[in-house]
Amino acid sequence: MYQPGTNSSYVFSNRPLPDWQIFFARQFARLAQRQGCHLVLLHLPEFTERSSPVMVEARDWPGLCQTDMAMMGIPAGRLFAGLSEGEVKLLYADPGHLNENGQRYFTRLIAPGLIEHYESHALR
Repeated sequence: MYQPGTNSSYVFSNRPLPDWQIFFARQFARLAQRQGCHLVLLHLPEFTERSSPVMVEARDWPGLCQTDMAMMGIPAGRLFAGLSEGEVKLLYADPGHLNENGQRYFTRLIAPGLIEHYESHALR
């Protein structure tokens, strides 16, 4: 879980984003907030990240969207610890997308954190 200023698992590339993408991200966040929804941005690792100790995001999305939004993920180096490169390849449909096996693998590991986060926000 990302906490501003305290989580070294996230790195922000601050790569330029098109104005329209920033506009729609903010509009989506405002709409969710008005509807009482709490957003969670889930970092899905690309194959090129397979040994990385950090998660690279384009931006600090909660700050950019100016809303209370959680960011969750598992650094790929930790997610795939103990797996060979060939085993990791079997979890991907292409370098940017997990296949069905990868989805099951990732979901089993991230679901407890998502459920815990949901339950802690549902009680508010």
